Amino acid sequence: MGCELEGNTATKGATTSIGNTTTTGTTTHTVSSDLRKKVEAAVKVADKNIKHVSVTSDPTLHTRIRTISTNISSGHPISTFVTDIEDILTRITAPIRTAPVR
Repeated sequence: MGCELEGNTATKGATTSIGNTTTTGTTTHTVSSDLRKKVEAAVKVADKNIKHVSVTSDPTLHTRIRTISTNISSGHPISTFVTDIEDILTRITAPIRTAPVR
């Protein structure tokens, strides 16, 4: 799983899905609250400075997170990916919108 850091916020992609939801197009991806808590705990144990953890099971966002992580590990500066990380965080934390029933 890829993990990106911006300040004291970590963005984590999870490949297992199951409880809190994010929506991409017409597909809803979910992460159980138990899995979310486990990921949050693991990230915070790994880095005590992390205060906020965002978790997603959306495969598109997961791929973006992994790509950013790989590029940073290869020596690219984190500052190159600030816009991408902000967009990912917005998509993970955006409220789910459902179409009105007609």
